[in-house]
Amino acid sequence: MTDIKDSFAQKFNLKQSERIEKLIMLLITFTLLICTITFLLLVVYIGKLEKCNENLKEIKTKVHHRYFNITRSLEDIHDVKIETHTGKVIKEN
Repeated sequence: MTDIKDSFAQKFNLKQSERIEKLIMLLITFTLLICTITFLLLVVYIGKLEKCNENLKEIKTKVHHRYFNITRSLEDIHDVKIETHTGKVIKEN
């Protein structure tokens, strides 16, 4: 195994300290690449969250609460009687 390392070092004319320097530079580059990718993914994710919040605000403004007045039933509003057993709607005078 040491023969392979020595032949590699001789082939590329690298000393021990140069090899360590190159390895550290590769690790730093790889770490920077991972950090950059993570940052970009977070930016995209946050952008999607903001778009979702904008859509929710739009929906909330479009809801007309007058349609949700539950103090009177449909029977009272339309003067009808609903028979739940038969499903008939009878008009009251």
